[in-house]
Amino acid sequence: MNQREDIMVKFSSRVFVVLSMLLLSSCATVREAAVNSIEITGFGILGYYSVRTDPDETSSVGAKLGAAKELQLSSQTTRIPIRPGLAYGVRFVVHGSPPDATVDIRVILRSTNACVLRDTGQVVYQNDSVLKVRVGETRHIGGRFPVSEEENHCTGEPKPGTNTIELYHGDRKLAEKTFQIIKE
Repeated sequence: MNQREDIMVKFSSRVFVVLSMLLLSSCATVREAAVNSIEITGFGILGYYSVRTDPDETSSVGAKLGAAKELQLSSQTTRIPIRPGLAYGVRFVVHGSPPDATVDIRVILRSTNACVLRDTGQVVYQNDSVLKVRVGETRHIGGRFPVSEEENHCTGEPKPGTNTIELYHGDRKLAEKTFQIIKE
């Protein structure tokens, strides 16, 4: 191989490496999801069947995350009566691209009433959690009044007040819904 061919081979190798890096970086960019909005498509009292609760590893207050076999909006309202086992919340869809990408959605449940955590005695007014949500998928999130003292992570009984569910992607709040918690 002469010197000119040697230079061309080295040049071609470098161009190949640079093009490969550009191609790989553009593929990585394509896989990252862009979240445009979160649409609340329903809210109110939730009907559910066969609830299972597991520790929510992302919960800021050590709350449990419930999963139900069937979950649907049974009554659209912002007035939620305090009733053991009653669940309320929002149904939402994340809009963005690419379709079916999985994104982190931070959920903050804020309350005007203090919760004194049973385990630590800490006084909190909100619970932060992170959900993995697919773009375009319908999801539900909310709260549920405990059925028993053991199930309650706060001391005392639920009280009337205002609870707000906020949905974030990164630092951007993209949706929220406020509920009036009432005594029956």
